Amino acid sequence: MFHPDFVLRDDRARSEAAARRSEQLTAVRRARAEARARARERAAKRRRRAS
Repeated sequence: MFHPDFVLRDDRARSEAAARRSEQLTAVRRARAEARARARERAAKRRRRAS
């Protein structure tokens, strides 16, 4: 038989882990988007200089 407090603690730990994982995913996505924007700016500058 499970102790309700143990179940609660386990559930909280699981939700915290899920939150951390989604935060990491968001951070990765943001970093990738920023890198893409930077690369686009660099390409635009190169094109401007070339013409």
